[in-house]
Amino acid sequence: MMKTRTILLGFFLSLLVAGWLAVPPAHSRSRRVIVVSIDGARPDALLVAKTPTITRLWKQGAYSFRAQTVSPSTTLPAHTSMLTGISPDRHGERDNSWWPGEAIVAVETVFSLAKSRGLKTAMVVAKEKFGFLARPGSLDHFEVVTHPAPEVVRRAVAYLRSERPHLLFIHFTDADLIGHLHGWMSSEYLIALQTVDDAVETLLLALEETRLIRETLLIITSDHGGHDFTHGTTLPEDMTIPWIAVAPGVREGYQIPDQVVIYDTAATVLYFLGVPIPAHWDGGPLRSIFRP
Repeated sequence: MMKTRTILLGFFLSLLVAGWLAVPPAHSRSRRVIVVSIDGARPDALLVAKTPTITRLWKQGAYSFRAQTVSPSTTLPAHTSMLTGISPDRHGERDNSWWPGEAIVAVETVFSLAKSRGLKTAMVVAKEKFGFLARPGSLDHFEVVTHPAPEVVRRAVAYLRSERPHLLFIHFTDADLIGHLHGWMSSEYLIALQTVDDAVETLLLALEETRLIRETLLIITSDHGGHDFTHGTTLPEDMTIPWIAVAPGVREGYQIPDQVVIYDTAATVLYFLGVPIPAHWDGGPLRSIFRP
C-alpha cells in the first residue's frame, strides 16, 4: 500500500508542479471541485496522527492550520456556512439537528448556484442531517451513507467514476464520532483520522484512474474541532480547523497568510468553477492560493 501511495502522490504532485491548469477567468465545464469535510478534525491532530496522504497534500498545496469555523461550532451550522458562504447570523441555522420533512436551508448554496450554470452536483455524506442543505433541484445526486469512511468513499468514488460531477462534496464522520466516544486527541481519535487518510488515498487513486486529476481542485477541511468529549464552544480547540487546497495551478507548499474562515470555502469553490459569487456573501475566494 505504501508503494501505491507513493507512486500515486508522486504522479498527482508532478501535475501540480507542471501547472497544467490556470485559474479560469470564466465558467468552464472542464473544471471540477471536490470538497472533503472531515467532521471534527483538529489541525493539530493531523500533525500528530498517521495521515501520510493528507500530510503530503498540504505540503505540496496551499494550507492553513489556523482557519476558523463559525459559532456555534457544531456540524450543521458550520457546514451550512461552509456551503452557503455566509455566517449563521445570516443563514439562520443554529440548531444541530434536522429530520426529513423539516424546513430546509432558505438561502442559495454552492450546489444551487453551480446547478444554475448547468454544472453537475453531488453530495455523499455520513449524516442524515445534511438533507437540510439539499435544496430541491440543486443536486443531481444526494446520498447518505451512515458508515465509516471506507464505505463513504467507496460510494462517492462509484458516483465520481460513472457521472463525473463538476462539484462533489464528501463528508466523513469518523473522527467526530470517536471524539465524542473516546475524546478528542485520544489514541482512538487519531486512529480514526488515519482511517480517513486511507479514504483520501482511495479518492486520489480514482482521480488518477479517471484522469480527472488534471482538472480538479481538491479542498480538505473540517466543520469544527473539539475538546474533551465535546465541541460547540468558542474555545480555540473547537473553533480552529484545517484548510487545504491542492490542484494544478495552486501554489505548492504555500502557507496561507490571510485569515481563512469556513465560509471562504464556498466562494473559493465558485471562483474555481467560474461561477459568479454573490456580492452579499461573507466569504471571499482565496485568490492568493493560485499561481499568477
